[in-house]
Amino acid sequence: MSDVAGPIDTPTETEARVGVGLSLTPRRQSRLSIFFRFIIAIPFMFFLAIFQFFIYFVVVAAWFIALFTGRVPEGLQKLITLFVQYSLELMAYTLLLTSRLPGLENRPARGPRPVLDIDQTDLNRMAVLFRYFLAIPAAILGSLFAMGTYFYVVVMWFAGVFTGRTPESLHQAAALYARYQTRYYAYFLLLSPTQPFSGMFGDVIVEPEAAGLAPATDGEAAVESGDVDNAAEETLDASSPWRVQTFASTLAKVAVGIGAVAWVISVALIAVLIANAPLNKIQASVNVEASYLEVASNYQSYTTTLAVCTFTNCAVNAANKADQNVTAIIANFQKDVSRTGAPQPLYDNYVSQLNIVQEDFAQAAGVTSVEAARQGQAALTSDMQTLQSDAVALSNAFLTA
Repeated sequence: MSDVAGPIDTPTETEARVGVGLSLTPRRQSRLSIFFRFIIAIPFMFFLAIFQFFIYFVVVAAWFIALFTGRVPEGLQKLITLFVQYSLELMAYTLLLTSRLPGLENRPARGPRPVLDIDQTDLNRMAVLFRYFLAIPAAILGSLFAMGTYFYVVVMWFAGVFTGRTPESLHQAAALYARYQTRYYAYFLLLSPTQPFSGMFGDVIVEPEAAGLAPATDGEAAVESGDVDNAAEETLDASSPWRVQTFASTLAKVAVGIGAVAWVISVALIAVLIANAPLNKIQASVNVEASYLEVASNYQSYTTTLAVCTFTNCAVNAANKADQNVTAIIANFQKDVSRTGAPQPLYDNYVSQLNIVQEDFAQAAGVTSVEAARQGQAALTSDMQTLQSDAVALSNAFLTA
């Protein structure tokens, strides 16, 4: 199997070729470098963040220009391409595909520099206008691909720390992710009109025994033996097809599946955490006030209905409805606010008074005459006044806690 890779896209009038060259054969790397890989990468990530902040202003300018002219100016194209090239090199480094430091090193022993070759071409102005909406499916797929690939990188890291070399199938799967993400950047940043889906899992799928590895050169033999100082410079071709093993292509597909499962699990966990998380003090205060207002609304509705009732069933039905509503209000309030670390005496007083009001409605539902219901209204009104005072005290206690 060829140890260089790149896409086989043929540019057309409106389609730019996004050529990405990465080595598909894992080279031996320093185990110490692999062990500290992600710590070493931090300064480069910091630089990329600064570069990214700057490049977005460039992309905004390129977007306006392309919207009217159908083409990104050559100077802006080169600048954005430089950003994507650096992103590719940093990805290759953090994904353990190479030990070459991004943008800095030129020693053959560190492996070949990842290659990026993008044809400048005309862009459809309507596609430019809606570019960031059109990129959403590719972004979602890329995020799923990333989550699965990061799981593979953990396995690669352990293998690299102990053996100095990452498994070839995992190496190729991670390289496929790096190519997909690079092509996505090219599309999102207006370098290419082509979505990144083509060849996502490899251009040519081969069995390991059919790969036809060429005899090693002196430099390659040096790499095999671990004598990296004598390794020859490897040349990558961004226009060559990506010949990946069947298992590597399958692993790339599985990575997307792993990402989808991880996304579903993460969303479910977040939903559970939100549902069971303590309310903050302000929200708890709002809930106290809301619960009182709901009870007061039911009280108002009951007394208004009772004032015009001439039959016992009218009064009983109004009391039953209020009783059921207040019972539900109490249950919801205790579910939401009991986890907030409420001032316990004030909380207990308020809940107790809620239950007293609910009991008043329950007793009103058992009267045998409208007159009896109206006689019990005085006690209910008094209990509502006490409930209001308790609600104010508890609400203020949350705000001042």
